[in-house]
Amino acid sequence: MNIRKAEHKDASAIRILMEQLGYPTEEGFIAKKLIDLSKSSDHCDLVCELEGKVLGFLSLHFIPQIAFEADYAVISYFVVDDNSRSTGNW
Repeated sequence: MNIRKAEHKDASAIRILMEQLGYPTEEGFIAKKLIDLSKSSDHCDLVCELEGKVLGFLSLHFIPQIAFEADYAVISYFVVDDNSRSTGNW
């Protein structure tokens, strides 16, 4: 299992995962959003892959806090592929 930053090449796999969460999108939408969001320092998209296949997706947003040195992180989306849940690989 490998966890890494999402890349443009992951758009199709992420689209399938997002559809499993109930967020259908048009072809090319996720790829465009990955490019746009990669320019932001307060956002991070991660994928989890097993044997080269993306099986999970996590989207994080960082919010600066005036009262603390560290930022606050919010998970916007977290999904594991329907066919990979409860397999013991996670």
